[in-house]
Amino acid sequence: MREVVPPPRRAGWEEAQSAGHSDPRYGWRMKVTRARENVFALTLTGQELSALVAGARMALDIMERDPHAPREAVELLRGVVGDYDDALARLKAPDGRPGRPSG
Repeated sequence: MREVVPPPRRAGWEEAQSAGHSDPRYGWRMKVTRARENVFALTLTGQELSALVAGARMALDIMERDPHAPREAVELLRGVVGDYDDALARLKAPDGRPGRPSG
């Protein structure tokens, strides 16, 4: 049986643990708050955002090729991904580089 070795802790892990966050892989956990009814605010790393968007893109790609996928769901996901792309295009880093979430 292979021993599972946890990855090294990220900086800030002790503070995150004392604040009630328990996942040693990430240090600080993603935070989701409800701004108002059906509106949420996310606090997450660029890597976490990239993973979520990549998952949405993969799902959209599969759904667009599936003749049984509900058209309403495909259109909703296409709109969400498109809105994200538009918002990202408007985001610029202070040095003028594109505001890509993970690098």
